[in-house]
Amino acid sequence: MIEKLIKNYGSLCDSWIDEISIKKIMKDSIEKVVISVEINSANIIKDYKYEKICLVFEEVLCFTFKDNTTINLSPKEVYINYDNNTILFDFDPIDNFDSLEENNDSNFKIISKILTFEIIS
Repeated sequence: MIEKLIKNYGSLCDSWIDEISIKKIMKDSIEKVVISVEINSANIIKDYKYEKICLVFEEVLCFTFKDNTTINLSPKEVYINYDNNTILFDFDPIDNFDSLEENNDSNFKIISKILTFEIIS
């Protein structure tokens, strides 16, 4: 799923976020956190046509959101990393001009085990 997201939207360059929702659900008698992020991003394989997609993060391991800056809602690029069955989305990465890296002081970051996405419009 993450490979398809990256193939279609890259690093979610010049996107904007419409909505972030956090829900607690019961799954197998265990309370789990699910975070949904509705984001508008250019689809690379459709001539950069903007689409609204919903990213759904399950089995969330870490969530950081500091509501003190506009970078939270209009990320220039998103650092995406998938390693050892852990998915990292840093919406406020360190930009080295030719590469991105995780920002330990990020204003908005999600680390989870499961990511799905769907096109809303």
